[in-house]
Amino acid sequence: MEKIKVLYIMHSTMMAGATISFVNMVNGLVDKGIEPIIAYPDDSKDLEVIEFFENKGIKCYSIPVAESVYPCFSFGLKHIILFIPKQLYLILQKKKSFIQLEKIVKETTPDIIHSNVGVIHEGHTVAQKYKIPHCWHLREYQDKDFDWRIFPTKQYFISALKHSNVITITKKLMEHFHLQNSKTACVIYNGVLHENEKEYIKDKEKYFLCASRISPEKGIDEVLRSFAEFCKINGDYKLLIAGFCQDNNYMIELQELVNKLGVSDKIDFLGYLDNSEIVNLMSKASALIVASKNEAFGRMTAETLFKGCLVIGRNTGGTKEILEHTNGGWLYDNQDELTKYMFEAVSIANTEQYTDKIINAQKIAIDSYSIEQNVNKVHDLYNEILSK
Repeated sequence: MEKIKVLYIMHSTMMAGATISFVNMVNGLVDKGIEPIIAYPDDSKDLEVIEFFENKGIKCYSIPVAESVYPCFSFGLKHIILFIPKQLYLILQKKKSFIQLEKIVKETTPDIIHSNVGVIHEGHTVAQKYKIPHCWHLREYQDKDFDWRIFPTKQYFISALKHSNVITITKKLMEHFHLQNSKTACVIYNGVLHENEKEYIKDKEKYFLCASRISPEKGIDEVLRSFAEFCKINGDYKLLIAGFCQDNNYMIELQELVNKLGVSDKIDFLGYLDNSEIVNLMSKASALIVASKNEAFGRMTAETLFKGCLVIGRNTGGTKEILEHTNGGWLYDNQDELTKYMFEAVSIANTEQYTDKIINAQKIAIDSYSIEQNVNKVHDLYNEILSK
């Protein structure tokens, strides 16, 4: 049987959530006989993942990649003046991207074109022209999580989705793009870890962990305030915050808030940590706190359950979906509830109640969010698409 050739279009080579999930998926699909071809942005600075693919003998092509979104419209004079030139520039980039993808399609003759995120549209356009099945992998809300507007409109994008094969990484994303009744859309959860990577350390240490990019939509300020309230009674606990911050002004604001709350000796900003360091912190934490306002999936939530740690998460998006599905922690709606569940988490830490709760959640998480389940379901989808 001939291998299935799939042309994958990446929006970024930076090893954030979407790219990590993509690499796990492609690696597993190679083992199942898929022949991948990778197209990645020509302005990428971090090429470690491309070198990884090339060392495996995978063809990789550098092309212009246009993200068909733009920030929410601002009514400042500068933004009004620049709005139309920016739209024209995006159209030019989309044209360049289409031309380069067209060349790759002619050279490699893929059986399927797979766009790794929703903001990349040219894979769908090229696929339509050459009558190649297209798979759109929706990993983000776009508007709710990043405050973007879809080009040219959200309605146009939803219409295009209905003429494509679509993977959404949660049921909430499927609902967001009105695909519940689509016969060509399905939910396939991200694969976060291998089935054999589960662990459980019973003796939890006296700290909470936040592990995410540090930016306003991640809700870190609320976590700081809740933790300060918690510390009034439990002064021997710490809050560890692992993640990078690109906005120095926002980081200064958070540091000032920590000082104002009087908990500077109990909160550590650890900066960027590699995955092995994060995993080690997860396995020993009393709980992971996920305060993101609109998490499309919630990779850290799923990973933490694999590593035997309960989660206190905001009652929205992918975080809500994962915790309701696994019963792997607590969902909160406001700051008071977050503080309440911090107390509850430490009250059962190092007890059989904690053990029972996390072991049961872990079993469901492995079945739903393992790399193996993700790869198997995507492979089955490819076969289904090509059999039509």
